[in-house]
Amino acid sequence: METLSWSQTFPRIWELYVSSDRSNRNNYFQRKETLAILIRQQPELYFLELENCFSLMDMIDWTAIKRKAIPYVASRDEWGWYSQLFEVFHEARGHVFLKQQGYTKVHFIPEEPGHKTPDLYGVGILGEALLEAKCVRVSDYEKSELAETLVPSHFPDGEVEDFLDEKISMTDVEHFLSDSLTCKIDSTVRKAETQLTEYRKEEYLRRILYLSIHLNSGCSTKETMREIDAYLDQFVTNIDIEYRIENSLIR
Repeated sequence: METLSWSQTFPRIWELYVSSDRSNRNNYFQRKETLAILIRQQPELYFLELENCFSLMDMIDWTAIKRKAIPYVASRDEWGWYSQLFEVFHEARGHVFLKQQGYTKVHFIPEEPGHKTPDLYGVGILGEALLEAKCVRVSDYEKSELAETLVPSHFPDGEVEDFLDEKISMTDVEHFLSDSLTCKIDSTVRKAETQLTEYRKEEYLRRILYLSIHLNSGCSTKETMREIDAYLDQFVTNIDIEYRIENSLIR
C-alpha cells in the first residue's frame, strides 16, 4: 500500500520502478529510506524536480532515458551506493537545462560501441549544442582513503557507504576548496572536453559540460562555494561549464 501511494505523485518515476527488477532486494525504490522520502506528505524537492524533468520529455526521449536507467535501479557500486543511477538522473536534468537555454529540439544521443559520445544534442534559433552531464561526489576521494583499511564484505550486504559517510562527517569542517575536489573537478572537465570535442568537429557548435557537484558535510560551506565559483571561472577550456551544488550550504 505504501508503494502504491507515491505512484500518483511521481507517475514517470513509478513507471521506471515498475519496469525495473522489483524482485531484486537492491532495488533503489524499495529501500526503506527511499520509500520514506517518496511517500512524504510534502515530497522532497529532488524527486519533484526529477519527475518534472521526466514529464517534459516526449515519448522517444522518455523511452531512451528509461531504458538507460533500468539496469542501474538495482545496481550498486562497490560502496553500496547507486552512483550510476544518479548519473542517468542528472542526464535527465541536462535535457531540461538545454530547453531552458533556448534549444527547442533536444534529444539524447544514442551510444556508439567503442566511442564516448556526449549525452544530448539540442538545436534551435541559437544554433546547435552538445551537452555532457557529469557528477562529482567529493566524498569518493575520502572514502577511497578510508576504505583501504576496510573489507566491504564484512558489512551487511556489502554496505559500507553509510559507515564511510559517517566517518567523513566526523572530521573537521573545511572552509576551503580541497585538493581532492579540485583534482576531481579537473579530471571530470578534461574527460567531458574530450567527449564534446571529438564527437563533432564543427566550430560553431556550442559544447556544454553540465556538472553536478555533491559536497560532503565537512566542506559544505559558503566559502567553499565561493572558491568553486572562482576556480571554475579561471578554468582554461574550450567548452562551457555550467554547474550546480547539490547540498544545502549549511555553514
